[in-house]
Amino acid sequence: MSAVKKTKKKKIGFKNRVKTQFKLIIDYFSSWRFVVFLWVLFVWLCISYVFLFFAAARIETLITFPGRDINLKEIINHPAGLLVAEKVEYTSSAGNKITGLYIDNESEKVVYYFHGNGAPLEYFYSDIQYISNLGYSVIALEYPWYAESTGLPYLEENRDVTKIFYENMKQKLWFQEENLIIWWYSIWTALAVDFAQEKDFDSLVLFSPLASRYDVSEDTFWFPLQKLFFLPNSYISKESIKDIDEPTLIIHGNIDKVVSFRQWKLVYDNSPADKKYFIEIDGFGHSLIPERYGEALRGYIENFLKNYALEQKELFLTPELATKLLSKYQKEKRIKNLDLISDDSYTKYVDPSVSFTQRWYVPEDMRRLDRTHIIDTKWNAQLREKAAEAFEALAEDFYADRGEKVTVVSTYRSYNYQAGIKARGCPDNLCAKAGHSEHQSWLWIDVWSASSQAYWDSSPRLTSFYEWFDEYAHLYGYHNPYKNGREVDGYDIEPWHWRYLGIEFASYLHEKDITFAQHYYKK
Repeated sequence: MSAVKKTKKKKIGFKNRVKTQFKLIIDYFSSWRFVVFLWVLFVWLCISYVFLFFAAARIETLITFPGRDINLKEIINHPAGLLVAEKVEYTSSAGNKITGLYIDNESEKVVYYFHGNGAPLEYFYSDIQYISNLGYSVIALEYPWYAESTGLPYLEENRDVTKIFYENMKQKLWFQEENLIIWWYSIWTALAVDFAQEKDFDSLVLFSPLASRYDVSEDTFWFPLQKLFFLPNSYISKESIKDIDEPTLIIHGNIDKVVSFRQWKLVYDNSPADKKYFIEIDGFGHSLIPERYGEALRGYIENFLKNYALEQKELFLTPELATKLLSKYQKEKRIKNLDLISDDSYTKYVDPSVSFTQRWYVPEDMRRLDRTHIIDTKWNAQLREKAAEAFEALAEDFYADRGEKVTVVSTYRSYNYQAGIKARGCPDNLCAKAGHSEHQSWLWIDVWSASSQAYWDSSPRLTSFYEWFDEYAHLYGYHNPYKNGREVDGYDIEPWHWRYLGIEFASYLHEKDITFAQHYYKK
């Protein structure tokens, strides 16, 4: 019984203590001390607000453009000496130093590049090198308060240095305004659009564009904080773009946490340009898009800058698609760098105006064709090793598919042999001059009948043979170079003529539906 009474007393004591503490709190909030506290807090908030009100523009600017507070050594992502460029220095209207650089590739078109605000110009050297590798001259401005440029990057100062730098570089490189490509990043896309309103330029490329400062604030705080301090909206791309109808390309990552992905559409939808395009990069953020995806997108960007046209208005770039596009670009790069000059190259080009370097050239790696699936009408048909191996594989598959051997009527011809053919009166539209004949390369083969296109067209059997070759020969590295006639390819149409170029190059010509001459002369 005594134990129960003792527990009950403890419980009653705890309740009394709670009541006592609650009473003390009520007494405090009812006392003059609390009233004084509220007044002090109110005055402090008012003073803070007044201070923030007058300093809001400066604070907003320095938060947006951290400039010299950035430690470049901690974020630099490329080796020293990556970019070979000329540095320049000018003075703004306010007397501040403007710095920048340029690369003169002696190109007709010039790219005006502005980097993002998260680092100085040096951080974006890979972007500038990418543009230079496209073959364009580049001018690039450093912002006020970044690197060696002085002053603060207020909107009016930014507009001023943008124009002054441009005018000075225009005189230095002597380019026409209609050949200017405007290529800007992030918040500076807004200034680019602003700048473009006053220019008769070539085209506009915007990476990760913001719609406005209010929109950035809304994405971060759900409300434009600038309104609390009566700051006007600025860098309003979504409005400025309404006055620009030049070709426009926008590229934006869909997990961008700096400038939200939704903002590109506010800019894109307001653009009145007939030729406007958008590339969405799946799973990518904000910075250095050209460094990460530039090579994969190279074909798209080059096509836009040269022709102002893309097959798709909007492209969804997944990592898988990027890999495919990169592989395709690397293939085209290899093809672009093929050796079309050296006599012993498998891709040596000759035609009525282009001859072998050594007129009496004779290749070394020749051998006779295996006649298992080939009818050799000359009894000594020879090709170079790779060409012979590929043609034998072609003939084997042709036999398996059609049940007939491939009839070979001509392969290698020496310089003297070709000279004899011409001496007997073979016309220029059918026979090359000595030293200008592909037969001298030992990479060329005539099949079934070398007479005329009309003869082949009149024969269903030969026509069916040609159709098979036209569809499959590129898979073995062979190409029919005379499909368009004399004006384009140098000779009349010759369905019997097939040239070894290697599988990759022959397939490339097949995909593009062009001939060797069209590739060579870029027709």
